[in-house]
Amino acid sequence: FNPITTIRFEVGNHINQNTIVNVYDINGRIVAKLLDKVVNPGTYELQWDAKNLSSGIYFTEVIHGQVRQTQKMILLK
Repeated sequence: FNPITTIRFEVGNHINQNTIVNVYDINGRIVAKLLDKVVNPGTYELQWDAKNLSSGIYFTEVIHGQVRQTQKMILLK
């Protein structure tokens, strides 16, 4: 992506549990906190603008209850 991407994720039927969406760099440092709140079950999309970051590999992590999903992204400028 360059420099904006859309992060899509689904929240299951676990009601009243916090959902966290973070973006990490290749060294494991958090570079963006996109979401940290209780959301209803459903499908969501968040836009992430990485215009101030260098080209490279980044990881999106979605945590909801006991479910943890990670996705690799490549920023090319």
